[in-house]
Formats: sequence, structure tokens, C-alpha cells
Amino acid sequence: MAEHFTAYGYDDEMRLTCPRCGWSGRAGDLSKELYQELFDISCPRCDTKLAIVPYPTHEETRTAAAEGNPRAQENMAQVEAREEFFDRFDRARLKHSEELPDIEGDKRIDLFWDFEAVEDGPNRTIIRHGDRVIWTEIAAFEAGDHFADVLAILRERYGARMGRLDPTPASTIYLYGDRITPALQRALDSMPERVG
Repeated sequence: MAEHFTAYGYDDEMRLTCPRCGWSGRAGDLSKELYQELFDISCPRCDTKLAIVPYPTHEETRTAAAEGNPRAQENMAQVEAREEFFDRFDRARLKHSEELPDIEGDKRIDLFWDFEAVEDGPNRTIIRHGDRVIWTEIAAFEAGDHFADVLAILRERYGARMGRLDPTPASTIYLYGDRITPALQRALDSMPERVG
């Protein structure tokens, strides 16, 4: 049975022993299988899972840093940068239908969710109607839930005329990341068929 460690209770220098075959060695010398919320380590001889370690939350990092953990103290700069980014993203993201412009006419409105890499600043998500930019904001990696929220706001703004919000090829890697969230999948499935 694999040992469970906290993020800051685990150390690459610790020695692990396989309860099945008796192999023993330094944890950091083993390959890690990385998942979205944790990593695990298995025995190199018999593949028995030896350790399961969740990635630290910001609060766990703060607490461990305050308690003097050197790894947590090193990670605080990254935690603060991530929190600052998400604060900026939250302030700049589309929240209300009134923020969107009018689109004249009575035809169905099909839009594109696009992505622009920016060298000297945060990357951008751009929502286009043809060549017209109707909204732009900071792009967040794996923003599937936000995509679903934006689609709901677009439907509120444009009503029955709102058709599709299609991710462009440039946007898909950043939008989807390692997985399509359930909210993103529901949003994609809820759109009408493409025209033409």
C-alpha cells in the first residue's frame, strides 16, 4: 500500500522501501508519474506504488513557509505571482452582458474564441465576429469553465441570434490544456450545428 505524504512532508532525499519486493532507495531517484492534482512514485523493480503526494495548495505553502520549511519559502514567490495573475484575470474577465457591443442585423451570430501570445505581457483571449474584435481579456490556461461562463453571457447579450462560439486552432491548446473540463464539454455540446 502506497504511503501518503503531504506536499511538504515529502522529500526527494527520503528513502523508500518496497513492501512487496524489498527494493530500497532514494525517492528522488525514482520516476514520478504526474497527474493534475498529485504525483506518485512506484518501485523500479516490481512497479508497486510506493508514495502518493498531492501538489500543495497556496494555503499549505503559506503555512509551511511560516513554519520555516525552506521549499515552501522558495515557492512563495510563485504562489504570489499566481495569485496576482488570477486577481488581474478576475478584474479583467468578461462578467456582464452590458460590456459587449451591439451586433447589428438579424442573422445568426457565430463568434470565434481566439488566442494571441504576447511576448511582454499576459497572453490574450480574443472573441471575434468575423474580423471584428468584440471582446479581449487576459487568457488563462485551461479556462474551460470560463469559456462556458462567457458563452452564457454571450447568449444573454445576443439572445436567440447567438449561434456558435468556436475555439480557433490557435486557442485550443491553451483553452483545453491537459483535459476538457465537464463545463467546457457541456458548452461545446450545447451549440447549434455549424452553418455552411
